[in-house]
Amino acid sequence: MKKSLLLLLLVATTFSFGQSANLDREYFKGSFTKLPSHPILDAGKRTYSTNNRNLYISGFTKTNPATITIRFRFDGTNVQFIKIKRRESIKKDKNGNVISRKNYYSAISEYTSTGSLNVNNSLTGEDYNKPYSLRKRDESREFSSYSQAVSYYRNNKYNLKNKYYGEHKRSMLNSSNAYLNDNYGYPVHNSRDNFWILGKKKHPEYGKHRANYEKAKAILAKMKADEPITNIEKELQPVIDYFIATAKKYVGKKKRMRKMRYASYYNLAKIYYYLDNPAKTKEYANKLIANDYDKKDGKYFIRIANNLEARFNANKTTSRHFSMQREAAPSLDTKEEVLAYLITKANDTIQTVIPSNNIAKIGYSVDLEITDDNGKKAIKRYMAEDCKTLALTNEDMYQVVDFDEAKKGENSTAIKFVKILFESDKIGLYLFNGKELVLKLPNEAKGISTKSSKFAFGLNKELGKYAANCPEALAATQAKEFKNTAESLTTFCKMLTTCK
Repeated sequence: MKKSLLLLLLVATTFSFGQSANLDREYFKGSFTKLPSHPILDAGKRTYSTNNRNLYISGFTKTNPATITIRFRFDGTNVQFIKIKRRESIKKDKNGNVISRKNYYSAISEYTSTGSLNVNNSLTGEDYNKPYSLRKRDESREFSSYSQAVSYYRNNKYNLKNKYYGEHKRSMLNSSNAYLNDNYGYPVHNSRDNFWILGKKKHPEYGKHRANYEKAKAILAKMKADEPITNIEKELQPVIDYFIATAKKYVGKKKRMRKMRYASYYNLAKIYYYLDNPAKTKEYANKLIANDYDKKDGKYFIRIANNLEARFNANKTTSRHFSMQREAAPSLDTKEEVLAYLITKANDTIQTVIPSNNIAKIGYSVDLEITDDNGKKAIKRYMAEDCKTLALTNEDMYQVVDFDEAKKGENSTAIKFVKILFESDKIGLYLFNGKELVLKLPNEAKGISTKSSKFAFGLNKELGKYAANCPEALAATQAKEFKNTAESLTTFCKMLTTCK
């Protein structure tokens, strides 16, 4: 009887240990301070200044002068090329004979942006320079005609340029912040990480595996970057003991046994990493490699443990959990700035930036962002009557033109900033307030709005007066070929300019 019971117990034990070990990723949250690779150990000297409000160093105070001086420059976005791609669609019958051909067209353009980051450390004399260059290819949807594809590009080129302007600048700022905080900052890292936990309910270890995971998950969720982890470590000790015991319990070279040991070693290495114990992390990383189930995870743990040790040594600490005053990280400002050059009537050239949302407001005046000698920024308004030219690095140019707006109002006769659409020694075409077109001859003191009543009732008749000495342009006006649009009037101005 006793022999039968012993044999039954042995069979049951062998069956239990022989169960397959399906592992699932199970997630937990943890928190710690990311330590810098080039720390400033004297907390009183953790200061920075910057010419861009989107850049920051966590754990530092923004002031001027400062230990770390940051200079960011965005040079703008340019269109590198534009071409129309043709795709031919051929339909054939069942005998292979061509029954129809149809062409489709799409507009392809490429946008490139450049910029740079300069970081100066007054304590070490380090002067870091990083150039940025980004490129993006844009392809429109397909159109049934060549002209439709061209029109798409003409109608959307400014929106596309502004889109990639914003994307590229945002990318450069994100890259700059990553560099600054990896080298000098102390940002809080709130992670979502994983353990490997048994997923097969029939496995004899399933219940304990799950229970210890839930316990570890709840304990690690209490971890905070700015609080010591002594109590966290004590609470996790039973979980650590369980995984150590489980690794010893499943022995042998069979895959299912190595898989169970793998889960224990992996989870132990992960726990010790969050407990700021790189030596223990490496101990279980080496066991992962020796276990020969998934060696690359063991190598990964050795790499991050070595990096953590290096950061501890550089920062002269043994923990990533400590109290620190941190300014809130700025939300990345999605309102772009454009580099601008303003020439005043006194022939002074002012280099500054204009927030992109202020570009649409350019009219009787322009609001530019000015930085004083102390690095303080403020918006300053410049009246058109006091200026000559405004050049933006998004390729927009503005002249100061005197003309009467079609819509009568308090400022309708004032001198205004107008965007240059076309300009030659024979005629100029300008855009005011994004909607009113203005024609001006170089020898005339004032321009004229094409929204005026004369142009509204007889556009081509009025254009004919400009074209009196150009037979080709005059004939086109008599045929009423022109419309009161920027594209059509630009064609008229070009025809007039090239007329012999």
